[in-house]
Amino acid sequence: MTHSKPGVRRPSLNLRMRLLLSHILVGALSVGLITAISHFYKSFAFTREVYHLQQGIDLEKGIREREAFSNQDILTRFHRVNNQGTLFSVAITVLSLTAWGCTVGQLIVCPLGKIEWAVRQAAAGDLATRVPSSSIPEIHRLSLSINSLIASLHGVEERRQELMADLAHELRTPMTVIYGYVEMFEDGLAVSPEITQPMLTEMERLEHLIADMLELSKVEAGHLPLYLESFQPVPVLRDVLQMFREQAVLANCQLQMVGSDEDSEIFADRDRFKQILINLVGNAIAHAASGTVTVHLWTQANAFWVAVTDTGEGIAPENLPRVFERFWRGDRSRNVKAGSSGIGLAITQRLVELQGGHIEVASELGNGTTFRFWLPISTPERPQDATLPQCVSG
Repeated sequence: MTHSKPGVRRPSLNLRMRLLLSHILVGALSVGLITAISHFYKSFAFTREVYHLQQGIDLEKGIREREAFSNQDILTRFHRVNNQGTLFSVAITVLSLTAWGCTVGQLIVCPLGKIEWAVRQAAAGDLATRVPSSSIPEIHRLSLSINSLIASLHGVEERRQELMADLAHELRTPMTVIYGYVEMFEDGLAVSPEITQPMLTEMERLEHLIADMLELSKVEAGHLPLYLESFQPVPVLRDVLQMFREQAVLANCQLQMVGSDEDSEIFADRDRFKQILINLVGNAIAHAASGTVTVHLWTQANAFWVAVTDTGEGIAPENLPRVFERFWRGDRSRNVKAGSSGIGLAITQRLVELQGGHIEVASELGNGTTFRFWLPISTPERPQDATLPQCVSG
């Protein structure tokens, strides 16, 4: 004897098959009801008619009409009983099937009505509404999908509110500084490089913030064109390191590269790949704390890996999941850093993902941070040159 495993749900028929079987059952019940009711009614009614005919009673007139009867009298009463039985059985069957149809229809229409109500509530702004579960598997899955969609919209709305609050916070600091200096100029303060330089710094910060916000909005909306092609990443990396040599010297930071695979080619957007490197290397130098920034290169399977490691203060474990959030910083005092918009890492993550790669972070307090990402290596299956821009949706 075999026993079914507990907790294992047997596959059930889908809604289409169940409705088909329901129609077949309804048809069979219709034929069965009409046949059964007609048979019993006609048997009883015809027997009664024959008895009354033998007694010489005309039921329609309610009087004793005659003592003798003919075959035509029997045939006439048979047709009358047959017509009455047919109409009676059809009427009962129609009423029974109507009740059955209303019951089945209510089982389907009721949860659909609840779904419609929940969608209307969500459209009106009540994103806390959820669709109740249903005993019908297809409608239950639809309810789960709509609940997931509403939850996603709820999350988007929360992130939008957080974004607006963070953006207002980011804009308030430089605007307050600039506004203060303007008031000082109105009070007769003489213009000097010591005053104009902070203003220019804050204006540059505003410019970077607006540019990064536009970039991030394009990336998240999927409107950022990617010119995918096969190219060697090492020369691009060397150009980026050369760009940061002077900044590294000013920060008393040592900048170095470990590993070089000159023959490797990746399939990506050259400019976006350079932008990713600029964001990561610049961020590492800013947090290296007069230490060392090392760029590691290696190839694994069909992925080209780049790791940027600094010897800075590191990131607390509880803060690692928030590193790629917009406007998040472990140390809010770094908000005053010129050119730091707080969304560079968010842009970097989206750029890596849009090009088919992945980025991750590892850090330890006091021992620095490592950002590593990979992009797909160029293979014969991929086109060697993508001359037309490819607008990749996020």
